[in-house]
Amino acid sequence: MATTGEKKVDASEPKPDIDDSKEHQTPPLKPFIKSESRNPGGLKDQRVQPTIPRHFGGVPGIPRYGEGVPARFDDKSNCLTVGENISLSGEITSCDKLIVEGNVKVNLTNAEIIEISSSGIFKGSAKVETAQINGYFEGKLEVKGVLRIQKEGRVSGSVRYGKIVIESGGEISGDMASFDSPNGSAKPSDKN
Repeated sequence: MATTGEKKVDASEPKPDIDDSKEHQTPPLKPFIKSESRNPGGLKDQRVQPTIPRHFGGVPGIPRYGEGVPARFDDKSNCLTVGENISLSGEITSCDKLIVEGNVKVNLTNAEIIEISSSGIFKGSAKVETAQINGYFEGKLEVKGVLRIQKEGRVSGSVRYGKIVIESGGEISGDMASFDSPNGSAKPSDKN
């Protein structure tokens, strides 16, 4: 009988004893922890802990907390930004600064600042210290300080203001009066 290099296994021969139990054992969960051979000289376990700064005050180009941060990101003010694709309706009462980039139908009382961006639409009423309009405002607006209507801004409705600045291209229509006018009555005004 010719062989091709393969060993012919005879079923009558006894199988060698192979202990498969060690091949299928899982390794220990924490290898080498108790072994003294891996810790020469009995040194204590010293793990390296990376130090990560909690603030970036020492990194060039990044301002320290509170330095060079725009006012709209100040943690002390209650600022609400309505994003460009957001619609909001209701009443806003505890807001120091409202930034409108989307569509808003609200009553805003006792706010410090309202900013309406070129994509912003505000319908309703607002009582504020300062207003900056670069979008569209429709309704009742009372500004104790300065009302600034920028070149893309349009305001219509009942408007009361302390001072007003209208940039070239800004539009205003409706009932307008200054708080400084005698008896609080509105002076006739031209539409721009």
